[in-house]
Amino acid sequence: MHKMSRFYFFIISNLLFLAPISAQTISNVVAKQVGNTAVITYDLQCEDGVDISLFFSDDGGNTFKGPLKKVTGDVGSNITKGNRSITWNTLQEQESLVGDQIVFRVKGATTDGIFTDNRDGKKYKTVKIGKQIFLAENLSYRPTSGSYWAYGDNMSNAQKYGYLYDWETAKNVCPSGWHLPTDEEWNAMITFLGGDKTAGIKLKEKGSTYWPQNSDATNESGFTALPGGYRFRAFYSIDHAGYWWSSSERNPTSAWCRYLVYNFPNFYRDYSTKSNGCSVRCVKD
Repeated sequence: MHKMSRFYFFIISNLLFLAPISAQTISNVVAKQVGNTAVITYDLQCEDGVDISLFFSDDGGNTFKGPLKKVTGDVGSNITKGNRSITWNTLQEQESLVGDQIVFRVKGATTDGIFTDNRDGKKYKTVKIGKQIFLAENLSYRPTSGSYWAYGDNMSNAQKYGYLYDWETAKNVCPSGWHLPTDEEWNAMITFLGGDKTAGIKLKEKGSTYWPQNSDATNESGFTALPGGYRFRAFYSIDHAGYWWSSSERNPTSAWCRYLVYNFPNFYRDYSTKSNGCSVRCVKD
C-alpha cells in the first residue's frame, strides 16, 4: 500500500541569469498544490524566446536543487512572453516534500545574441557558458579550400548538423573574432558545468527529435548539442553521437576532440586522426 506523501508551498522566488533580459522579465510567480503536483504560474515579458527551468529549496532558499526534470508546460527552450504555467510531478521526483521552508525558483536564460557570419550571411545563436561565449550551433560554412563533408554526402544533414571538417580545415574555418576551442577551453566549459561525468546532460538538446533515449537531457547550458556523427573514411554515428574538434594537437597525426553519446551523460575527451571529419563549435576570441 502506497502512503500518499504531502507537500506544502510557502515562499516563491524568481531569478534571472545570462543577461540581457531585465529584472522584470519574470514576475508574478505563484505556486500551489494540485493533487500530487505543484503548479507554478508566472508572467514572462521578454520579446525573445527564453530558456526556462525550475528549481526548489527545502531550506528557505539557502541551497537549491534542480533543474527539475519531471516538469511539463511552459518550461524548457524558447518560451515566449505571456502568462505561463509549469506543472511539476512532485512525487515522481521526490519521495516527499514537507515543511515550512519550501522555496521555488523560476530561472530564465537567454542566449547572448545572434552572430552573423559575414562570409555567407549565415546567422548563429550564441551562448555564454562560464566566462566563454560559444556558437550555439555547429558551423556550416563552406570554405574555399580544405576538406569538409556533409554527413553521407547529403546536404540536408549539413543544414541540420553543420559540416564535418578535418582538423587542419577546422583550425582555420571559424569566422574573424572566433576560433576553434583549445583543449583547455573545453576543460573550462566542462568544469563550469560540473565535470565531464554529467556535462553531457546539460549540453544535449532536450527531447528525442535528434537524440534517442534522451530523457535526462536538460540543455541547461544552452549549447544545444546535436548528434552529427563523424567521418573516418566512411560516415558513422549520426543520430547517436556528436564529435567536436579542439585545436590542441596530441601528436603529429592526431588531435584532441570531445564527444557525446546518446545513452550516456558524459562529455568525453578522446583523440582522433587529423584526417577524420568532426563538427566545429567556435568560441569567441
